[in-house]
Amino acid sequence: MIIQNFEELAVTDKKKDCLEILEAGLQAANPQNILPHYVTPNEIKINGKVIDISKYSNIYTVAFGKAGDSMTRAINSIISIKSGIIVIPKGSKAKIKGKKFQIFNSNHPKPDKTSVKAAKEVMKFVENKKNKEYIYVLYVLSLQLVCSLFFMPVLTLSPLLCFSCLHGASRLWTCV
Repeated sequence: MIIQNFEELAVTDKKKDCLEILEAGLQAANPQNILPHYVTPNEIKINGKVIDISKYSNIYTVAFGKAGDSMTRAINSIISIKSGIIVIPKGSKAKIKGKKFQIFNSNHPKPDKTSVKAAKEVMKFVENKKNKEYIYVLYVLSLQLVCSLFFMPVLTLSPLLCFSCLHGASRLWTCV
């Protein structure tokens, strides 16, 4: 259950009904429930295309937004991710464990110094990848402005090829 204080809040039948509806919506939007429809240990499906990821030597993730941590955890539970960067809003706490992910807590919606530092680290991270390495980039649509500050140059780097997939509230960019 996502709503941790459900019983405390569900003091009337109407409140219980409302909380059950909210819980169902939250479960439906949970990356752990969505991403397995698009990601398997051997392939990623984007816009009707299937990408065979078994041919890549390493898989990395870069994730942005409130769901950055949960999207990364969902992907990492399916695919063995070598390392990655997660940029989440200030005040959020990453639940992902391990040293292979760099976490940045940046300001939203107005970028701050941490946002700029995170953008520079992502640029460096992407630029240092070799051919036959796969980078899966995930972000929530509300962070398009922050992403646009540095993704436009990244997307033009050769030999990166980008695909996009729109599903619900999340947009997934995959660069290979």
